[in-house]
Amino acid sequence: MAAKAAIWRGLLMAALLPLAAQAQETVLEGLDYPWDIEAQGEVIYLTEKGGTIGIFDGENFARLPVETSAPILNDGGGGLLGLALRPDFAQSRRAVVYQHMGTPEDRSNRVIEIELGNDAWHETQDGMQAPLAHSGRGTWAPSGLAWEGERLLLASLRSGSVLSVGTDGAVSEALSLGDRVRDVLVTEDHVYAITTNRSPRRDGASDDRMIRASRYGIISGRHEPRTYIVRETCHDPRPPDQGLPHAS
Repeated sequence: MAAKAAIWRGLLMAALLPLAAQAQETVLEGLDYPWDIEAQGEVIYLTEKGGTIGIFDGENFARLPVETSAPILNDGGGGLLGLALRPDFAQSRRAVVYQHMGTPEDRSNRVIEIELGNDAWHETQDGMQAPLAHSGRGTWAPSGLAWEGERLLLASLRSGSVLSVGTDGAVSEALSLGDRVRDVLVTEDHVYAITTNRSPRRDGASDDRMIRASRYGIISGRHEPRTYIVRETCHDPRPPDQGLPHAS
C-alpha cells in the first residue's frame, strides 16, 4: 500500500515537471494489456488481462499464470484486472485480484484471494463478490482508518461509490461520490479517488477529477468542499454527520 502511494506521488510530481526535465526509459515492452501495478520493495507486480501476473525486479521479467476455480474471461477489455497485494505480502505471499468471468453473453466479476507459488498463483479464497464494482481497481484500507479489521476498498464505475469489501465477502458502501470512480488510493490519513462525470460535458471538455476524503469525510477537489457520509462505522459508531470515524 505504501509502495502504491509512492507510485502515485511520483506520477503527480512528474505531471508538474516540464517535459524537458523528465528522463524517460522503457524498461518493459510487449505487455499484454496491463491493467494494474503494485510494488513490494524494489519488485513490481502487474496484471495482464489474459490471466498472468508479471514480476519485474528491475532487471528480469517473468510471467506467472493465475490459476482460478472459474476461468478468466479474456474478452474485449475484460480479463484479469485489479491487483492489491496484502499488507503482509512479504510474509503471506498473498494478494487479491479482480477477475472477469463467465461468457461474452453472460458476464460477471468477482474478487478472489491468491497466493504466489513457485510456478503460478493459486486461488485460496473465493466469495468476495463485488457486484457493483466495475473498474477493477482496489486497495487495502488500514484497519485504524475507518474499518474494523481488514477491508478492501474497490472503485465502482456503476454505482459512483467506493465499496468496502470484507474478507468474509460482505460488501458495503464506504464513500458515495456520485461520479464514476476509476481508482482509489489509501494513505495514512486520507482516501483519494479518481472520478469521471457520468454524463459527458456538452463542450467536450474533460470533467475528470481527483478528490480526497479525510478521516472525517471532508472532500476537497476541483470544486467546493463537500462532505460525504460513511455507511459503515467501526466498533466506535458515530453520528452520520461526523463521517469517517476517528482512528482508535
